[in-house]
Amino acid sequence: MWHKRTIKLEKNISIKAKPGNNVFVANRGDVSFEYPSSWIVKPSDTSICFYDAEPPADQCVLEFSIMHLDLRVDWAKLPLDQMLCSAMGNEAGPRDLGSVHRLARNDLKLVWLEYDFLDPVEKRTALSRCALALRADVLPLMTFSFWPEDGPKWGPVWNDLLETLRLATGKRFQRRN
Repeated sequence: MWHKRTIKLEKNISIKAKPGNNVFVANRGDVSFEYPSSWIVKPSDTSICFYDAEPPADQCVLEFSIMHLDLRVDWAKLPLDQMLCSAMGNEAGPRDLGSVHRLARNDLKLVWLEYDFLDPVEKRTALSRCALALRADVLPLMTFSFWPEDGPKWGPVWNDLLETLRLATGKRFQRRN
């Protein structure tokens, strides 16, 4: 069930957003990242969506969902790139591993790719960037869709999201360390 709460943090909390951004935190620290503070956040049936304007006037949408894996299993060798290619292959045709970007920060693994698709409403080509990340048992999926001509505008937003993405930092993980 979706509950939106805006919380003022205590002064000794080190979470700070870049100017013009807010910090989104899911499941008490399972996932956090920055997004533009002017954006609108709305739940869907299976995810949380971030829009640059109230739909249908929006020009991009970032969709976020989270999965939890069994902590008793070591997921370090989970083939995220193959999983992402398989998942996106259904929407955008076959994906090859060469199109996957890979990032690693400490014990956080992240893969992402970009593909184009035909927007069913506008009947024109759109771009989508999809990412899977993993740390501990937290596996978020993020999809960012926009018009190709807006790539220079939205590319920095995607880069900020990937740069500020944090996983498994909540209290349930701190208790184990």
